[in-house]
This record gives sequence, C-alpha cells and structure tokens, in this order.
Amino acid sequence: MAETPKFWLPLKILPQLVIINDTEKRRKVAFREARCSYETTLYNKGMKTMSIPSVKEYIRTQQLNWERKKRLGLATKKARSKLITDVVDVLHCSRKWAIRLLNGRVVFKGRKGRGRTYRDAEIEVIRALWRELGGLCAPYLHADLARFLRDYQELHHVPQDVAERVLRMSVSTIARAIRGQERSNSVWSKPRNKRSGKNAIRALVPIESGEDRPAHEIPPGDIQADSVALCGGNLSGDFFWVSTTVDRRLQWIEARPSFNLCAANYLPALEGNLSAQPAPAKRLHTDNGNEFLNAIIYCHLNGKWPNTHLSRSFPGHKNSNAHIEQKNGAVIREHLGDRRISAPSLQPRLDGLLRHICDFNNYCRPSKMLISKRKRPDGKGFTCHYDTPQTPAQRALAAPSISERVKARIRKRMATINSVHLYRLIVKKREALFRLQAAYEARQK
Repeated sequence: MAETPKFWLPLKILPQLVIINDTEKRRKVAFREARCSYETTLYNKGMKTMSIPSVKEYIRTQQLNWERKKRLGLATKKARSKLITDVVDVLHCSRKWAIRLLNGRVVFKGRKGRGRTYRDAEIEVIRALWRELGGLCAPYLHADLARFLRDYQELHHVPQDVAERVLRMSVSTIARAIRGQERSNSVWSKPRNKRSGKNAIRALVPIESGEDRPAHEIPPGDIQADSVALCGGNLSGDFFWVSTTVDRRLQWIEARPSFNLCAANYLPALEGNLSAQPAPAKRLHTDNGNEFLNAIIYCHLNGKWPNTHLSRSFPGHKNSNAHIEQKNGAVIREHLGDRRISAPSLQPRLDGLLRHICDFNNYCRPSKMLISKRKRPDGKGFTCHYDTPQTPAQRALAAPSISERVKARIRKRMATINSVHLYRLIVKKREALFRLQAAYEARQK
C-alpha cells in the first residue's frame, strides 16, 4: 500500500511550517489545533508580538472609541462586528478572545519578581559608610568596599552577618541605596547656582512683550535694541557686531559697530545709538543677550537714563522684539549681508558706512506703519491696513512730542542730503570695506 503523500503548508499565523496529511479533514483539524495552540502561547504563556501594557492601552483605546460611538448613536451591530475584526487583525487572536478583551473579562497577571535581597540593616550600613566617606559615588565605593567596611567597623559595631551581606552588594544595589541621600559633610552640599550673577541682573529686568501695544498708538520713545553679528557664519574668534536700536513709533534706526561684545566696546555703541534717537528713551526693550543683561550696562543705563523703563523679551520669542528684528534684516543685512568683518583697523570705515546707511533709511526711505489688523470673516488670513508711506524723518517732524531743537536739526540734515548720491556713496564705501577685509583675511592665512 502506497504511503500517503505529505507536503509543506505555510500558515500565516505560525512562525514555522507544519507538515500535515493531504486529506481535507486532517488539514482542517491541524489548522484549528495549530491556531488554538498559537493563541494559547500568545496570551496565556507570554506575549510574543505585543507587550501586556501595549495590549491594555490598545484595548482601552478601542473601548473609549466604542463609548463615544454610543453617545453619538453610531453603535450599530455592524460597527461592533468591525471593531472586533480590527482587534483580531491587530492582536492575531480569535474573535471570542477579542470579545473577552473588549468586555474587560481578561485579567493579566503581573510579574511577581524575586523580592528584596537586602534588609534595612544592610541598607543603613551602606548609607552610613557612604556619608562617612564624604559621599563617594557607587562605583568608587564598590571598588574598595572591603577596606572601607573594615575601617568603618573599627569605629562602629556592625554584626558579622550584616557585614557579609554588605560585601555581596553590587554597584547597582549601592547606587539604589544611596540615591536621594543628602551629602551633609561637603562644602557644596547645597545646590549651587553657577549663574547667580547673571540671574541677579535678569531678575531686575522684567519679562514683557515689546509688541504689547500697536506702534501707532504709542508716543515716540519706545525703543527696541538688538545686535547683529558680522561673523560670516562662523562665531569663533573676534569680529564686529552691529548694535542697533529702532523707535517703534518713528521707525527711526540707529546702528554703531562694536568689536566683540565686551562691555567696554559695546557700551559706547549702545549709548551712541540711544543719544542719536530723536526722542529720549522712555522704554528700552531688548532680548536676553548677555551684551544687555550684565552689571556694567545695567548700572550705566540706570545712572544716565534713570527714567527709562528696561524690559526684555520672552526667551526664544523673537516676535516680542519684532520691529528691531525686521530692521536687522531689511537694513543691516540688506547692505552688509552675511559677510565676516574682523579686521580691527576697519572700525572707523564701518562706523562711517553704518551712519550713511542709517541716514539713507531715516531721511530717504519711506516706510508704512500698520494701523489695523483684523481676522477675515472666512477665517483665512488677516485684513491689514497701513498708513501713508513716510520717512522716519517726516514722522519725527509730525510728532508733537519731539522738541523744536531736534526738529530743526532734522530739517537742516534733510536739506543737505541727496538720496542718489548718498546711496552711491554707500555702495562705494561698502565695496572698499569688503576689499580691505579680503586683504586682511589673505594676510592671516
């Protein structure tokens, strides 16, 4: 009698192939037994595809979705059947088991664990030894634990059985025992504030939004300040920074160079910017840079301009200093770009170039001011309205709070400026500056 032929049948739910007879009845029986065995292994003897916490989280999510459908009146029999099918496809289980999971009738047993190995006596000894040695870290304490314990026993009584168990402690056990303990015998036992000096100055300058009120509603004197790095994308070494200030109401910008950000170089640049503004500074708003928040700058500003309110932006929020950020890109970067200027001998040339750039922007370049901003009825974007374009000098002449002496100086300067000639002079001096910087870099190589 010929032997019944056998062949390999791949089953999707099994990680291996099962050899079964080719008869239809035996194939169905083997398939059913294999599937039940796989489900038993999967859920009764340990998860193979998903962890138990993951299964609990997934089932809880499905239960919440079903409760939401009940509230919305969508809990139909067809929807319930689809939910069970989805659970079966994800967990690779039978429908009965999926129903039990969704009904909350399955209780997963937690991991029992081995329990505590060391008693409180051993923990207290290792903590006392750690304190007596000045708070050594766990690896160092474990490296010579026998000698440390022997020295400790000369001064304190430790039972022999406790000492033997302490010597068997691992590095991880020691680390867990001393975790959270306070180092009482160290000079640095209290938490240190390594930036206490900087934080003291920051605490004196309140955090506010520099754009809390629209610019057209405030009088002149609300000034924002910032710094622009002429580093060429490389912040290493010394190079020039540009200290910039802008009056929000007048759009008047002033810029001065500073070789690096040390207070001895940056303070004259900042003071020159504030002195050149048409309106005295009633408020000075900066970012959180250290060039502004230091004792030298803070004391000088409070001494020379005691009535000026100092404030700083929210950390990481450039929109709190929006006006000066816009001027940095539209004025300074437009003329100087991302070029690196690091030759100290170029400071007079750079200072003269920046003064010409500011004169062109203040006397020759009109700008608009936002006067209203409303959300569109359809919710897509905003509808913005602006005033008539004016130069900052024209805005200063129209402001009633600007003194007549300052207005006379502005009129005199306006009468002597030729906008075309001034812009050509800016281009000429800028190209000469870049050539000298390139020659300086060539000599440094």
